[in-house]
Amino acid sequence: MKTIIKLLFVLPLSLWLFTCGGSDDSNDSQPPSTEVFVNYSVSGNSKNGTFNITDDENSAGQNVYGLIAPNADGNAVIVEYLDGNQLMSVSFAAPAVVGTYEITDNSPYGYNIGFGFEDISLQASAVSINITAIEFNGVVLEHIKGSFTGTAMYTHTINGDEVEEPHLVDGTFEYNAPSF
Repeated sequence: MKTIIKLLFVLPLSLWLFTCGGSDDSNDSQPPSTEVFVNYSVSGNSKNGTFNITDDENSAGQNVYGLIAPNADGNAVIVEYLDGNQLMSVSFAAPAVVGTYEITDNSPYGYNIGFGFEDISLQASAVSINITAIEFNGVVLEHIKGSFTGTAMYTHTINGDEVEEPHLVDGTFEYNAPSF
């Protein structure tokens, strides 16, 4: 009986010691993030609120993609978040480098940022995009993370006159290429 009690105590203790041993320094990296999202707020006369598009691989109403396109400035990153269920989208094109870049309504190389809703669309007037991490292989965007803040315009016509309404925008984003 004493032997069985000893085994019942020693066996779990042995397993715990072997499985919870010291760290293995050969693999200190964390698993890659799989998050894909854009969270942002809009404040203006025509649209106010906090919005988010979070990738749901099981939703046929969503499409999120990212790619790298060579241009005269080097490489541009293009990311688009589309959510047909919520009838909204966010897209941006910016330099494919870590750092802060100002996107205006007349940025060179096609750099822009836009926000689409069911009833209106906003285009960057002066939006700073801060890319804190980016990884790509050729034209394949593998990972990007960052934030943006600034002013986007809603341009529309009232009684034949073009009207521009500024909206403050602020948000964060992350994209990770799907792994198959």
